[in-house]
Amino acid sequence: MNRRGTAVLAVACLALAVGAGAAAVAANAATIEVSSAAKAAASSGHWTAPVPVPGLAALNVGLNAGLNDIACATGGNCAAGGTYTDKAGDTQAWIASEVGGRWHSAQEVPGTAALNTGGNATVNLVACLAPGRCLAVGETSDAAHTQSAFVATEASNGTWAQARPVAAGMDVSEISCPRAGDCLLGGTSAAGQAAVSVEAGATWSAPKALPGVAALGPHGSAVTVLTCSSLGNCLAGGTYVPNHPHLSYDQMVFVASEVKGVWHRAVPLPGEARLNTGHDADILAVSCASAGNCSVGGYDNFSNGLEGSFAANEVRGGWDAARAIPGATSGLTETVTGLRCTAAATCLAVGAAGGNGLIAAEKNGIWGKNRLVPDYDYGTTVTAISCRSAGNCLATGYIMLPGEDSYYPGNESFGIAEINGIWGPVKFLTVANEGTTNSAVQSCDRNGDCSIGGTIQYTAPGVEEAAGFSPYVASYTP
Repeated sequence: MNRRGTAVLAVACLALAVGAGAAAVAANAATIEVSSAAKAAASSGHWTAPVPVPGLAALNVGLNAGLNDIACATGGNCAAGGTYTDKAGDTQAWIASEVGGRWHSAQEVPGTAALNTGGNATVNLVACLAPGRCLAVGETSDAAHTQSAFVATEASNGTWAQARPVAAGMDVSEISCPRAGDCLLGGTSAAGQAAVSVEAGATWSAPKALPGVAALGPHGSAVTVLTCSSLGNCLAGGTYVPNHPHLSYDQMVFVASEVKGVWHRAVPLPGEARLNTGHDADILAVSCASAGNCSVGGYDNFSNGLEGSFAANEVRGGWDAARAIPGATSGLTETVTGLRCTAAATCLAVGAAGGNGLIAAEKNGIWGKNRLVPDYDYGTTVTAISCRSAGNCLATGYIMLPGEDSYYPGNESFGIAEINGIWGPVKFLTVANEGTTNSAVQSCDRNGDCSIGGTIQYTAPGVEEAAGFSPYVASYTP
């Protein structure tokens, strides 16, 4: 259910809304060049070194743990969750809280031991609405190895209540919480269709298919992105498989809007069929600046087998046609996996193209491209970005390190900050004890205080194989 990949492109949208006719594509590329003084000014923020999540070593005796999601209500008040491996080799779900800048010890999600008789549990999603008020969403498996969703809530700062099953038969992939006690889960119902489950106080509704998805995708559909700009005003996007018997596989994408508490019919994303000549597309990112002003992004495939990125803007309730984002080159792949918008149709994109970490900027509907991080022996990827205001952003990613085989050596995480429109130098997030790091997720509050999470890959001296995996956390303060 965790859909975070290794090659990503994340987007944060800023500036004024424009109409559908203004969208265009700028093909030229430019490398960002700044003076050493400008770089010094942009590097004035403070990074903490990545450290293992406290308490996980005692749980993770199987030496294979991961961090899947992190969320912060305010700087220093966050929650993170993922998986670890117990002494029996079973996968269990963990959760940890940061309170007042201090991480409490990770714990097995209360109540999941009784639910996880099949030995395959995980926390996949975390949401925080206020300090000490977070939710964790994950899965457990029964003796028949059937996966079931659960929700656990933070009862107080660092203390978690018992997990409880929700959305029976639903494969949950997304959560959005416009208000405490009024969250939505998105995913796939037991019938194989895109569905949502709605929280009302302490209860969750049965999964309900989005209107129109069964007609679009008689062979199945799924919610892959979900966000709410306010209570009753949400946007879902995802995939559907139409009835094309002459094709062995055909995955298209849809969007569906909830307006004032009523879900409208799901519709194909305009323009995407023209781009998706390889018949394999997905929406992996969504963000709404306000109701009716949203952006989505993802990937599509070309008839020659290559993969490209796309983005589409909704402005005042109407969708522009999806457009390719410049940066993908022949023989290379590119994917949008994150969006964060403060207004429509002007966006900031980060990711990778041809082994280079990059940033792609959309201004007044016109896309350009700027290379941020050059490739090293194996390349770089920018995995996440957050912006507290225009020209003040934070991005994280990783550099692939050289090695003699395909398994070792792993990656080295980095952070890079933009202050007043100037991007500073790369800050490597290194750990001791022969460990390499892989950045995974990032969460920032309105002031730009951020927490970053990922995985440390340890190596035994003289052995080119991993000696264990452990989640890490780090923070940034502007």
